Amino acid sequence: MTKKFAISFSLLYISFLTSNLLQKHSSHTQGKELRLINSRFSLSLLLITVSFGMLFFFAEWDSIISNPAASKKVKMPSRGELIQHLRNSPRIIIVYPSETPDLEGKYRRKIADLSKRNWWFKFEALPVDSVTTSVLRGNHIYLLGTVGSNPLFKQLEKKLPLKINPKGFEIVETPFQEPSDVLTLFYPNPWSPQYALFATLANDDHYLLSALEDEIAVFKRVGDYRVRRGRDTLIMGFFNQTPEGRWEIDPQRHRNFAAETRTIAKSPHYELIFHRNPLSKSEAMLLLEKLERRLASLKTFLGIERLPRKIRYHVYETLEDKGLMTGNTALSHSRLKAWEVHTAVEPDLRGDDFLEDARLIVRDVLGKPVSEIMEMGLAMTFTSNWRGKGYEYWAVRLHLSGNDLPLEEMFDHQGWSQCSELIARPLAGTFVAYLRSIWGRNNFLTRYKQFQPTKDELRELESGWHNFLDSLATHYEEQIVRDRSQVSSLPDFQKGFCFAHEGYSIYNGYLSRKADEALEKLSSLGSNAISITPFTYMRDPHTPTKFRFSHSAGEENDESVIHAILKARRLGMITMLKPHIWLHRAWPGEIEMKSEAEWKQFFEFYQRWISHYALLAEMYQVDILSLGVEMSRTTLSHPEEWRKLIRTVRKLYSGKITYSANWGEEFENVSFWDALDYIGVNCYYPLSTKDNPTDTELQDGVKAIARRIEAVHRRFQKPVIITEIGFTATPMPWKEPHADARGKGLDPHAQARCYEAVLTVLHEQPWLKGLYWWKWPSYLEYGGLNDNDFTPNNKPAEEIVKKWFQRW
Repeated sequence: MTKKFAISFSLLYISFLTSNLLQKHSSHTQGKELRLINSRFSLSLLLITVSFGMLFFFAEWDSIISNPAASKKVKMPSRGELIQHLRNSPRIIIVYPSETPDLEGKYRRKIADLSKRNWWFKFEALPVDSVTTSVLRGNHIYLLGTVGSNPLFKQLEKKLPLKINPKGFEIVETPFQEPSDVLTLFYPNPWSPQYALFATLANDDHYLLSALEDEIAVFKRVGDYRVRRGRDTLIMGFFNQTPEGRWEIDPQRHRNFAAETRTIAKSPHYELIFHRNPLSKSEAMLLLEKLERRLASLKTFLGIERLPRKIRYHVYETLEDKGLMTGNTALSHSRLKAWEVHTAVEPDLRGDDFLEDARLIVRDVLGKPVSEIMEMGLAMTFTSNWRGKGYEYWAVRLHLSGNDLPLEEMFDHQGWSQCSELIARPLAGTFVAYLRSIWGRNNFLTRYKQFQPTKDELRELESGWHNFLDSLATHYEEQIVRDRSQVSSLPDFQKGFCFAHEGYSIYNGYLSRKADEALEKLSSLGSNAISITPFTYMRDPHTPTKFRFSHSAGEENDESVIHAILKARRLGMITMLKPHIWLHRAWPGEIEMKSEAEWKQFFEFYQRWISHYALLAEMYQVDILSLGVEMSRTTLSHPEEWRKLIRTVRKLYSGKITYSANWGEEFENVSFWDALDYIGVNCYYPLSTKDNPTDTELQDGVKAIARRIEAVHRRFQKPVIITEIGFTATPMPWKEPHADARGKGLDPHAQARCYEAVLTVLHEQPWLKGLYWWKWPSYLEYGGLNDNDFTPNNKPAEEIVKKWFQRW
């Protein structure tokens, strides 16, 4: 800055000397015109003005370089515009510290490792000392580091809702000074606001490096800002855009979790900590009594008199709160080092069954076993009423339906990790109970940690275990018959929507308050049914692979699916569970194996996956289960495998079963509709090929579609459900209803015309028992008059739905 000022001062001095010389020259020049003197005066004035301008320019140079947008007013984008820009341009520059070679190397290696796990975004890492203004101005930026190691944070202090102090940072007038405090931030890029800025700011570089894995998942944001201390969230919230376009902290959506946390009660072995108000005082005392009883039984078995310290037992009002604070949305989880259990208590969905308490204590007393099934199985034997009816009941249901898991797979580490938890855990509990019965307590405790049976031992144990399950089944026969007979009847017509998990974050996915609000609005429109879609992933449609189950917070994991099911039921809505295979740059209709051996393996893997959701549907009384979605080459080439699958699922699941066939060839040629309760079709037949059809012509198109669907109904004499139907809010959506809206224009009125035509015609069809519109979002900010996607939310089509659904 001093050099720039000196240059400016020199220019000013030169202009002053030039002005003096001109004046002196004019005093020695006689007989010149007066206008020449005026011209010299004007020239002197101009030079002085230019010099002052250059002085100002250099004085402001640093601020212009650090924030080019400050030199002129730039319109701030909305959150939706910023996210859309990210999707369209997924390149992100990660700017990391380069204070020392050692620190730079650690950041570089960590970023390289983590970048491999993000398939959508294209990360490019640059040390802060090599970043230029043009790079900062023309890209999405991800800043990493501390105030000391990354000087860009200090430069941006006045441009962000952030304050820097010698001991740490401050946000929302709250200082954070602990070494383990980490701030994550999502904001328009101050250098170029049409791009996004991600920031992860910590008070300690070494701590940040260890915590970085959780923080760099760009699209798994928890709020626009969040401060974590260790594993727990202290504060989080969102920005609200003002009428002038500024991003400001929204006080209505700011959460201070630390202020909502308090110790409620203590018992000999527990400290009970509430987050918000999950239970009343009397309920809290009953919970402590129940936990102490379970603990007494476990202590007796383990032969211990006391625990090393009290268990800090955290209880959350909702799964959303638990997820936002801990990053874990499981019903319950434990932390051995902290000696903590974290559990959520929602209506009809509670995690206080002692499973995680038992796991924590067993690990501490007995150590980590070679085989994970041993630890989980032992902990399960001490649970209370697991999933409503107890682990023995559900293990028997799995056994009787042919859904046992091979012991060889359960004793394999990789096999165990890929199993459905809902299936593996109760089976593990009965297996360990069997071992305890044949070995005795002392022998079991002796062999527990190192037990890894041979294949011959496994075959012998598996036979004995199945006999043990047969014996258990005799105790539950009457209860199973009674439970299976209590299937609720369905109304004459399902006025439905496909409930889409749009947010892919904890705060706007299936288990959020926003999702609850979305369902409440849907119910107010007259809808009495929803379908819920958990996804799995298949990398190659021609290679059989085990299907993964969603566990990560923010995904359609079991807890979020169950939460949505229970919320819909409280609103009096029918629920359909419609698990779906997602393929990158393909669709399920392309799934086709290369040999019969691979086909056999594919159906084995698929049966395992769909049985998980059949069990979940049975546990939580889901009304309808769709066994698959648009898997046309599998259904048309191997119908007998599907009939076998249907028989297996019926042994486990008591509700109605359908299949969601793709419109056209698959739907009209599936041969096993007779084995199902409903014929299901994802109905995206075109309504018209014209650019400007009349309303009557659109209705004629729907009538033609209805005749094709009715023909299938007449062949099989089964009622029909349209498991999906929808139209984008684009020009001419009737021509290709299945096509997405990307790159197309906006025409909400055209969407509404299609809705009107469909409902006008189909409400008269006696063979049709349900219709599910694609789609209704899990948060109500999704949609609106500027959105051209499928949802009718806050568009003219919404009023069409309301008119017809409230009439039926």
